[in-house]
Amino acid sequence: MGGQRGPSTADELVALAGARFELGRAEDGEPFAVERDGANVARFFRGGRASLRATLAAAYADAHGRVPSGQALVDALAVLEGRALGTARRRLPLRACPGGDVVIVDVGDEAGRAIMVNAAGWTLVDRSHVTFRRSELTGSLPRPAPGGTLLADLRALLNMDVDDVAIAIAQIIGALLGLPVAIVLLRGPAGVAKTSAARHLARLLDPGPAPVRAVPKDPEAWAVAAAGSMVVVVDNLDTIPGWLSDALCRAVTGEAFLRRALYTDGGISVVSFRRAVILTAIDPGALRGDLADRLAVVELQPIAERDRLDETTLEERFATAHPRLLGALLDLMAQVLAALPGVELPRMPRMADYARVLAAVDRALGTAGLPRYLAQRGELQREAAEGDRVGASVIAFMADRRSWTGTAGELLDSLTPEHRTREWPATPRGLSAALRRVAHPLLAAGVVVTFGDRGGHSGRRLVHLEVPGSEPTAPSAQPRHGADAQSPASPDVDGDDGDVHADDREPAGEGFVVGLAAGADGADGQSPTTSGRGAASAQTEAVPGPDPQDYIDAARIAAAWGLPVEGDHPRNAREADA
Repeated sequence: MGGQRGPSTADELVALAGARFELGRAEDGEPFAVERDGANVARFFRGGRASLRATLAAAYADAHGRVPSGQALVDALAVLEGRALGTARRRLPLRACPGGDVVIVDVGDEAGRAIMVNAAGWTLVDRSHVTFRRSELTGSLPRPAPGGTLLADLRALLNMDVDDVAIAIAQIIGALLGLPVAIVLLRGPAGVAKTSAARHLARLLDPGPAPVRAVPKDPEAWAVAAAGSMVVVVDNLDTIPGWLSDALCRAVTGEAFLRRALYTDGGISVVSFRRAVILTAIDPGALRGDLADRLAVVELQPIAERDRLDETTLEERFATAHPRLLGALLDLMAQVLAALPGVELPRMPRMADYARVLAAVDRALGTAGLPRYLAQRGELQREAAEGDRVGASVIAFMADRRSWTGTAGELLDSLTPEHRTREWPATPRGLSAALRRVAHPLLAAGVVVTFGDRGGHSGRRLVHLEVPGSEPTAPSAQPRHGADAQSPASPDVDGDDGDVHADDREPAGEGFVVGLAAGADGADGQSPTTSGRGAASAQTEAVPGPDPQDYIDAARIAAAWGLPVEGDHPRNAREADA
């Protein structure tokens, strides 16, 4: 009579995993395991060195003195995956977990230590009660040290003035708080150490083996590069293609990138993230208006030859200063948490959460980062208008005009260059779309774009361009062009060729205005759009610049806190008159 067979290797692996690990399921459905007596860090079933498969195989070999077969591992992981999928989904934060009045920061070491920060201060704990996820890009923070002076210590490493340091630091603190933050653009001529400055900023609270990345070649490469760390540095931009501009904007508020899951025919893998993004560039080229509205520009200062350091010395200085810098940064973060409930801005710019954090940083450090950030937004929008093909053409077209009204087809005929590029709009409808996209930047350049109601009997929608300074005229009150005055009502006609586009039809009499005033969109990031009946409801505010109130608010904030405002801005007179 044969003896009873013992448990299979797969059974032993399942039992070993049950005793050592707690199973769970991430928000995207991916199963993971956490050591019961170790670091509270998710180990996903498959992947790199820290995967459950590798850990389980090593633990089995240590316990039984033999290596489990590949098939046994596959069978065991299938059972464990089924059990994990029966658990509730859990959010797995990367590097930082904000919650209520406390922010928990993953130190990133093997022990699983964490830093807990609240308005009263910070403390280092041996094990976080929050389960974090890590990637191959997650590095370990040093033990924070007291006695640091943030501005002085950082300026010893970064060639920035104090207000720009506040702009950069507010981005990192806002990201730790889980808020949408402005994209920091480090700009300057060759030789101002843009890459080194970006690397130091990124490693301050999110160190890793590759803190600086090259410009991604496509959306999937961007998603892979951005998903693995909290702070993402894209180095040496010389141009920003449309897809990357859109991806950068979505990364600010939280992007979800879909792709086919590995080893499946129809499975979908979701990569979702919100990131603090740092860009470096001598000149990033033309900016889209929506990206320009999310930028905070830091102009790096030239470095004298006698002050230059070689890479080894610079790294040694950063390593020496890092514990002290970290301690000072955590102190500042506690001050920001204490100050934020009492921060009230005169009005909310587009990146409202970031502006509030920057205001709290200014209060704590005595800097004037917020006035500088607000004052630079109009200039960025002007640059976006001048760098856009359609925007630059409209600016040139209106250089000797106070106003112009006509159809999109007539405007296309007037604007189209003799040798047009492939990117130039081919149809009136394409021009209308391009005008809507660049309307906000054009407002900064002094041109108001209005899309009025359908004029005359033709039913054609009119475009109205106006240079503020003269009395605004409603589009419907302008003289009609060509056959507009006599032809019967009809659906929307794109230009003079008589082609009717059924999918572009709108109710007769409906009008809307694009670009009433920059910043009027508030915190939601949406473009200002007003709908109404007839031309009377399509009011435009003829004020140069996308946000004339920005500089006024900057001056008020600076005056209230005893802070300087640089330069003689042309709108200071308006504040004085008020």
